[in-house]
Amino acid sequence: MTRLLFLFAGALATALLLCAGPVQAAAQYFVVAAPLRGTEAPADEYFGPYRLSSLSIRNAISDMMIEGNSPLALPLQRDRIEAVRAALPLWAQAYPHDPWVPSSTFKFAQFLSGKGVAAFDPAALGLFSYLVWAYPHTWYATQAQVALDSFDMLPPFDQLAGPTVGQLANVSEVSLRSLSVRHQR
Repeated sequence: MTRLLFLFAGALATALLLCAGPVQAAAQYFVVAAPLRGTEAPADEYFGPYRLSSLSIRNAISDMMIEGNSPLALPLQRDRIEAVRAALPLWAQAYPHDPWVPSSTFKFAQFLSGKGVAAFDPAALGLFSYLVWAYPHTWYATQAQVALDSFDMLPPFDQLAGPTVGQLANVSEVSLRSLSVRHQR
């Protein structure tokens, strides 16, 4: 019985195909586009020698900001600061359109400049400058420019402790040094 029903269905399908006339070839479409690459870094991609993912970078910055600027927190934060400092530029280079890059860069630069440690000021200055250059029409660039304007460029020596008029000075010692950065208070 099922065999008869199957044969009848096959015969009906063949009759419908023959009555429909010649079969038109299906239209062919060709995709001529590069495959889309997500703008966000994947969670399983790691950056820098400490192998931090984008989520690890954001979490480390958030944790350090919660811990604050206490001098007691600095010894515990040094390794994480170095890890983020090494990984953040690589992440920004690999995924410049990742929406988390400008916010993480700004938060980390703000954290470094707020530490009050002179060794971190050049890194903060570089990160603020990067935000102004890479994301010029964003809120982060505006705030980074405000932060940049708050820095003073000073020579790495105390200008008031120089020799008096009658003393000889070795000018080559102090004139060949690079400028250091001091945050205005």
